[in-house]
Amino acid sequence: MTALQFESVEEPFRSHPDLAQAALRALYTAAFVGAAPDRAHLVLGWDALLAVSDSLGSGKTTLMGIQVKEASTRSWSRESAEQITDVRKLLERLLQEAEGSPRPAGEWQPVLSTLDEDLVARLVGASLSSIRRYSAGGRETPQAVAERLHFIALVLAELAGSYNDYGMRRWFTRPRSALDGRSPADFMGKDFDPDGPDGERIRRLAESLRAA
Repeated sequence: MTALQFESVEEPFRSHPDLAQAALRALYTAAFVGAAPDRAHLVLGWDALLAVSDSLGSGKTTLMGIQVKEASTRSWSRESAEQITDVRKLLERLLQEAEGSPRPAGEWQPVLSTLDEDLVARLVGASLSSIRRYSAGGRETPQAVAERLHFIALVLAELAGSYNDYGMRRWFTRPRSALDGRSPADFMGKDFDPDGPDGERIRRLAESLRAA
């Protein structure tokens, strides 16, 4: 699941590394919430971002999709500072859309394919048999479990650029000095609140990899 392999990079992302990093973050987040671009779109550029926008909009024409489409038709050979700022804001909105709400129907598969079933069951606070039913669509995912699953998907999106699947599994179970010698998994489970202080600490720890 981890690798999004890009054979080339389009403008303005090629000339602006900060935009490329923002686009990668949006694409990895989309991948873990079940809105990954098709392999045919794996050029780091507007087609991949438009595919994600369309997927997040469930096939409907959205303002986000219109804005991404308009950006994709521009000539980026001599972009202005204002245009670059607009792209940065557009990528931020795309990321916010991907992060916005749990999408368990799309999130189970990428999370389970990255972390093993036993670890996922532990992290979301559900039995192995239950997560198998939820992920197969045999039973609706309860809201609390969906919120914890969404949290895991967002953390994985932060880790994906720095770790392979094995490394991400270890990240959840390895003690961390930033967590007082405990592992992220030690805080998670049935009573874990992704929006609480422990969730914030874990997210900050994952996000710190981008600044490393």
